[in-house]
Amino acid sequence: QAMSVASDQEAAYPAGRSAVRMRAFWFGEDATAPAAVVMPAGAAALVQVAAGASRVAAFVDEAGALYVGGTRRCPVARPCAVAAPEPVVQVACGCCTVVALGKSGAVYVADASKKDITLERVEGLSKIVEVQAGRNEQFIAALDRRHHVHTWGTGSPQSVGLTPEPTRVEVDTSSGHRAKMQSISCGADHMAAIDSKQRVYMWGVNRDGVLGVNRNDPVVWEPTVMPLCVDREVGFTRIACGCNMTLAVTAEGALWGWGFGKHNMLPARMDRPNEEGALLRSNTTRRVPIELRGLPPIAATAPGVNHAAVITTDGDLYVWGYAIRSPQPWPGSFRFFTCVHRFNERGKAGEQNLNQDVNPVKVALPGRAVQVACGSAFTLVGLAEADE
Repeated sequence: QAMSVASDQEAAYPAGRSAVRMRAFWFGEDATAPAAVVMPAGAAALVQVAAGASRVAAFVDEAGALYVGGTRRCPVARPCAVAAPEPVVQVACGCCTVVALGKSGAVYVADASKKDITLERVEGLSKIVEVQAGRNEQFIAALDRRHHVHTWGTGSPQSVGLTPEPTRVEVDTSSGHRAKMQSISCGADHMAAIDSKQRVYMWGVNRDGVLGVNRNDPVVWEPTVMPLCVDREVGFTRIACGCNMTLAVTAEGALWGWGFGKHNMLPARMDRPNEEGALLRSNTTRRVPIELRGLPPIAATAPGVNHAAVITTDGDLYVWGYAIRSPQPWPGSFRFFTCVHRFNERGKAGEQNLNQDVNPVKVALPGRAVQVACGSAFTLVGLAEADE
């Protein structure tokens, strides 16, 4: 999933869609420095970038056209146009799944692993305002105009989507009233939602404390409000689920995280510089949410599989996590690098940092970042077109 920088003008836009016209860059796999994504001839300025847990990427332009890359026919850096029944206003990617939200509020799904990608409408849904895809492609979630959450999928009994048809998830507050959800996010086997009072609800598989509810239950079946939001009255305006971790941002731009902490994924301090390349290692799995201090105020987050990225309110991009080159091709005969490489003090891409954990580093970009999405081995970033 992609997260974009919020603004007052974006209130009327679907989740994930930027009010700012963008151009896309990417890095990772064999690209050790940010490179421009080459869009097909005739493509308009972009308004969204999205990435799945594998190497699937998707793009939406301001005319509502959909483009998909990282498939058998089209690489991430050169996506292909995909025919849609109506203008697309938002897109989400699973492992090999593309979920598109039409202008009418209808939802469409396609299998990106096939040679010819065809969108098929999901029956039983209407007036949808946001779609998200589980990173293991076993479930999909949608949020409608009445603030109801719907999930479906074909996953294991422990996955979030238990039914092949969309099913409404009942989310109740402690007082017995229905919580009005404002945004949603999907991880591998868990998901999150933020209500109108900025409280976070989590449910699904509780591996590595990824739910942040301070419980040892292997599975939390019903949406459960995080104690942090109740006991300490910490409110969140943005949330993004990675495969095994979750990142959230407050209205003031404070960054919080919980879940899988290996590979330096959840360092308590984000701003301590390396000394002669030494790693400030933090391999602590965090079952209780922790504030990740040290970076400037955060506007957008994008946790991936083993790496993460954030955008500050000034439009700077930081990435960190696990950097490794796979010794063997991944399923599908793909060989790739993670997006995180060694950067020098000026943020220039330098020596590839293979088989190492990496501290948060600022990435040098030819413009202001407004949107970011992390795949398993690459990062997509949308830059404000006006900065060109």
